[in-house]
Amino acid sequence: MKINKKLYRFFIGNFIILILIAAVFILTSMFRSLSETVQELSYAILKNKLDIIERELSELFTPIERQLRIIKAAGSMGLFEDIHNHQKLNEYFIPILENHPQLSSILMADDLGNEYMLLNADSMWITRLTRKHSKTKKPVYIYWKKWPDYTGIPAMKKDSDKVYDPTMRPWYQLALKNNLGDSITWTNPYAFFTTGQPGITASAKWDDLVSGRKLIFGADVLLDDISEFTINLASTPNSKIFVLTVDDKVIGLPEDDRFINPELRKKFILRHFNELNIPEINAAIAAYNNQEFAGDTLHTFDYRFGNQIWWAGVREFNLGFGQKLVFGIVLPETDFSKTIEQNRRFIIADFIIILLMFGFIINSFYQLKKKNKLIAREKDKNEQLLLNTLPLKVVNELKESGKSDPQRFDDVTVCFADIVGFTDISSKLDPKLLIDELNDIYTTFDEIVADNGCERIKTIGDAYLAVCGMPQQNENHAELMLKSAIEILDYIDRRNISTDHQWKMRIGLHSGAVVGGIVGVKKYIYDVFGDTINTASRMETYSAPMKVNISEKTYLLVKDSEFVRSEGIIFEKRDPIQVKGKGLMNMYFASRKT
Repeated sequence: MKINKKLYRFFIGNFIILILIAAVFILTSMFRSLSETVQELSYAILKNKLDIIERELSELFTPIERQLRIIKAAGSMGLFEDIHNHQKLNEYFIPILENHPQLSSILMADDLGNEYMLLNADSMWITRLTRKHSKTKKPVYIYWKKWPDYTGIPAMKKDSDKVYDPTMRPWYQLALKNNLGDSITWTNPYAFFTTGQPGITASAKWDDLVSGRKLIFGADVLLDDISEFTINLASTPNSKIFVLTVDDKVIGLPEDDRFINPELRKKFILRHFNELNIPEINAAIAAYNNQEFAGDTLHTFDYRFGNQIWWAGVREFNLGFGQKLVFGIVLPETDFSKTIEQNRRFIIADFIIILLMFGFIINSFYQLKKKNKLIAREKDKNEQLLLNTLPLKVVNELKESGKSDPQRFDDVTVCFADIVGFTDISSKLDPKLLIDELNDIYTTFDEIVADNGCERIKTIGDAYLAVCGMPQQNENHAELMLKSAIEILDYIDRRNISTDHQWKMRIGLHSGAVVGGIVGVKKYIYDVFGDTINTASRMETYSAPMKVNISEKTYLLVKDSEFVRSEGIIFEKRDPIQVKGKGLMNMYFASRKT
């Protein structure tokens, strides 16, 4: 054992020395390379500045997409079923426009051609109402005073002098073509109907849970606001930043004296970049057209303009659903020559620091190793705690991006189970024994559910809630949830034979659409919502002891499944039952053939 420790220390010590020698060699090579050329450093500086621009663009567009997903989730649950109630919609959407200054207006239309629009004007809120069955086919504009004078009483109403059909607008038609589920669509630039200003629109669609109608929601961004953003996003003293469409039309103007005035600026938006007559950008584009690039989306190159060397970087920005923007930056090499010199000094300083740190690294190596082991153990504990409360897919999303957006799942089977006579049992059993019993039972339930690819959501007292088909989608969700329910009853039967305490379960299943997401900030809880949850609870309520009661919708999904055929599962159709809030419903008891 002593020999092994000595060998270990010998190899570790020499390994550290090799690492330090390699670090010194790398730093020396970097210093020599820096003295010979600025090519790689110029590329790194350009990439860094493009990363900043891309991050700023993301901060402009991402909150809009996030808000659209929230609105879509709320709309899918029937929150906006009455598109004619513009006062109620104003109360919901005015705070959204106030909190998202990059938005100029929001729109919502149904598949009948009715539309509601809220526009953030300088001193007023303007609501545009379009009714499909209007004789004139012209919308009505209603003007409201802004806070603190907003009273919910219109200040003025005015009929439009133009015919308008929301179903013919780009944002509406593009959203209808989007069959990618949760994705948001962005239009190409076009002129807005009310203001005539150019802009782009993000839109999403959903099916209203209450009316069944298809609803389309849009959020408008003015191109002038994008130009305001690019003009003021100064990177270096002489740099110029621009944003183009894929067909080279300008939607984000670079800094220039001509573009300071907003009215003059509008004349240049959506022009071809050559029409801007900015020599340094035209020279960059000419040099760009003479270059050959690999498949990377980042293109950097140098070119000569006047008596100086200039650098340019161009990158694509993906808006999703096939829509892309192109953004770029041009700047003279003199703008970052100081940065090059600073990097040279930093490399020399790093060289000296590494030599001074040589002894410190060796002395602290073992302590660092212990800390790393402790950190690894704590990380494993934390991840396990997360997995105990959240689904694996959600935990992975939190680890990768720090967030997990709410999501609608259309094909899910929900299982509710509770213990028959639990109140009476809990009053008679010793509390510790009761908890031990429940822990043993629910732990086994969790194992059964997990083995069948399902997910336990939560327990409330004696109630046990599980789902299949979310957050990991599964086309066999109903079959697997029924299999779990049958196996739970099998387990209870076996357990009752060998224990003093006899337990009986009542189980209900229903299939349909569910919205799932994280609830809470300090304490994460993954929860599920929707009419499907309530109906599954009703199935459990109308079940019987040691029975699995399933809705007709679930029955139709499982009656011809492999599990039903191979395990001899039979279905007993029950007389229709009057269910609160649902009316008469057909139900079936599912059990093994005896």
